[in-house]
Amino acid sequence: MSWIDNLRQKYAGQNPSSISGDILREMLLTPYQADDIELRARSAIVGGKNRGTLNYAIRAKCLDCVGWMPSEVSACVSVRCPLWPFRMGDNPLRQKRTLSEKQLAGLRIRTREVG
Repeated sequence: MSWIDNLRQKYAGQNPSSISGDILREMLLTPYQADDIELRARSAIVGGKNRGTLNYAIRAKCLDCVGWMPSEVSACVSVRCPLWPFRMGDNPLRQKRTLSEKQLAGLRIRTREVG
């Protein structure tokens, strides 16, 4: 067994917040096999500006599911997967926010003050 497999086995089942950031990063960035596409995808997820968000977690799972091929996430046909509606980075169940005239007027004023 390799050192990374030993590390993953040691921390399996533990709460990720109890694992140091360096060890967790090493576990996430080290691919199971030497695969450049997977390593680049994992690096983007771990090192991205929105890391730690729910959308990034969903994206990581989707990439893992389709073999780390980003183009396959949008072409996913697993409509029974609970993450399928969220794979493109937004929540299709969330209703669009509609603003009242008073809210729109306040937004216009704040926009003019900033700009």
